[in-house]
Amino acid sequence: MAALDVVKAGCRWQIGTGHFVNIWKDPWLPRTPSFRVITPNPHDDRAVFVNDLILHDSREWDMRALNAFFWPIDGDLICQIPLSLVIDFARSYLSAFSTLEPAPTANTSGPQSLWFPPPADSIKTNFDGSVRDGNRALGIEVVARDATGKCHAWMSSKLDRWGSAELAETLATREAVRLALRHHWR
Repeated sequence: MAALDVVKAGCRWQIGTGHFVNIWKDPWLPRTPSFRVITPNPHDDRAVFVNDLILHDSREWDMRALNAFFWPIDGDLICQIPLSLVIDFARSYLSAFSTLEPAPTANTSGPQSLWFPPPADSIKTNFDGSVRDGNRALGIEVVARDATGKCHAWMSSKLDRWGSAELAETLATREAVRLALRHHWR
């Protein structure tokens, strides 16, 4: 029984839909040693499960709920948790590419480019996520170019947080989509 207690003490929930994780009782925050919120429970029926804090249409945290129910120290920490729903979206989005045939490359002696321009009057976003510093940091890069190759926007960011390559790619996908939506690109 003692070994189970030790394992439980070091475990926390990974947030997917949040339907089964009690906000006030379960360990779910990336905060050691307790993994629990420190904000006192307001005993409000509108916020019982983590699911109550998620805007499911946009798959983002409900900032109004976070501001209403949590101290800033907890709210800021919650905002840093990537929703597993985003990971599922990225997996399905990226799996479509696995069925595509690789683009033929010309047999030339100089450097070759695998970038193909978008149709005229379009913007194409390319993105990548990487793991840096032995998994202690993530890199996110996004670039948006038109049919002539002109760069319309770009971003590069290093996140000082532990993570996997899958998480880095997911966050890069999310940033590429956000960039396109912000500029109303289709």
